[in-house]
This record gives sequence, C-alpha cells and structure tokens, in this order.
Amino acid sequence: MNSIDINTNLNFLGFSDIRNFLKEYSFAMKDQFSNWTLTEWSQDLGLESPTSLTMILNGQRNIGPSIETAFIKYFSFSEKNLRHFRLLIKQDKITSSDPLHDLLENEIALNTNAKPTTTLSSKQLESINHTYYFSLRQLARLLPIPKDQKYLEKVFMCEENAINFIEIFEILESQGMLLHRNGLYSAVDVVFDTPENISSESIKQIHEASGQVALQAIRKFDVAQRNFQSCTLSVNRKHLPQAQALIDKFLDDFETLIDSKEGDSVYQLNVQFFPMAVINENSLDN
Repeated sequence: MNSIDINTNLNFLGFSDIRNFLKEYSFAMKDQFSNWTLTEWSQDLGLESPTSLTMILNGQRNIGPSIETAFIKYFSFSEKNLRHFRLLIKQDKITSSDPLHDLLENEIALNTNAKPTTTLSSKQLESINHTYYFSLRQLARLLPIPKDQKYLEKVFMCEENAINFIEIFEILESQGMLLHRNGLYSAVDVVFDTPENISSESIKQIHEASGQVALQAIRKFDVAQRNFQSCTLSVNRKHLPQAQALIDKFLDDFETLIDSKEGDSVYQLNVQFFPMAVINENSLDN
C-alpha cells in the first residue's frame, strides 16, 4: 500500500492531469492533517524549499527529472500507478501539436477508465485456486445468478458434478467477492488481481487449470468462437523484463477495452510466454 492509499482516498488512476492530482493530494492532506503544510511536503520530498513545489502546483514550471524521482520515492507507486505517473509527466511537457500527444491521451484514457483493483492476499489465493472461481465471478457481473449446481453446469457447459459450483459460491461470498440479494448473487464491482512476479502454489494451480480449460476449448468450440495463436521467436534474456512489461500492459489495455457489464458471455484470455530452449556457454562448448 502506498502513500496515496494510506493518507487519502484518492484514486490516482482516475486523474488525467498531473497537476490536478498533486493539488487534490495537497487538499486531501490538509483536510486530514490540520498542521500539514507545503513546507513539510517539500522536506519529505527532499527539496530545499517549498518554492519549486508551489511553482509546479501553480503551473509556473514543469516537473524536472530530480523532482520526478522525488515524487516516485515519496508515493511508493505500484507498477501500474508508476506507469500512469510517467505518462502524466510526459503529457504535461508536450504541446497538442506534438505527434505523441494523441497517443499519450489515448493511453491515459485507458488508465483513467480502469476499475478499482484489489490485490489478493496469499491466504485468499489458497482458497481461490481454480480458474472457475474467476469465471463464476465474471458471470455474476453480467447478471444476478442463483446458487444452483444444475443451472451453472448448463451455463458453463460442464459435465455433471465436474465442478463443485456450490463450494465456489460459498468461498467467493466468504471472501467478499459476491453479494447475496433476494436469493441471487451479484459480483462486487472491484477487480481482484493476483500478486505480481511471485512463486505461489495457488497461482500455479490456477495457471494449470486455465491451461486445461484452454486445451478443452480447442475441440469444444468452433473457430469463430475462439482464437488460438502462437509464435516462436529467438530472445535475448536481458530483454525479458521489457517483454513481461509489454504483456502486462497489453492485458491491462485489453481488459479495459473489451470487458463489459453488458456482455453475454464469459471468456478467458491466456497469454503464455516461456522458454523452449536456452543457450549457455556449456551447451555451445558441447
């Protein structure tokens, strides 16, 4: 949890202008801490005086590299918030005639339209360790659904008793992911995400189950209802962090554009990127 979450109720991804965010943050801090001042904020940022900060808030100067670094350290941004912060900084420094302007505007719009996100804890993942937990919750976003095994077997096109949907219902409700009203269940309008770049047995089980469902879909659905593609390429391992960041960004953008409460189906997108062969000094010598 970063400083934005701890000290204010601001949704950083909801801002499309960096100065508006900084102003709203300062207002929120003053409301919460009566003795809080720009001088104190400047000291926390490592600035010699509040002059630079005041000029930034008033639109009299841009955010330079050193102050940008100070803000990043101060707010302890998550990866998604950090990407958004850097986009807002770039946008603040270019004019509307710049060729990059429209591209930045579009990317910022994708972020600001994103839904609130909560990262699941390790304990939650131990309970929610199958792809159908996430699929059932997505179905409950489309329409209120009953806790009915036969109904869900039909909707999900499952074999009888292959998946215990009643147990899934009870666990999702206990984790605060479903709301029970008038005998039907609806999803809480929050995106529940898994932690990034951690090795977890629960996450491995989710990926394994997703892979099994994907394999079944090859035979189960006509090509007009699915899309399976792959490419095999040579990669320099030093570019792996960049490749993983591109995949993360694609998934975020894809979800923002395609996910819809007015949908009529629940789909799953799996992106798989893994080594097939690795060259090292020993293999070359041999």
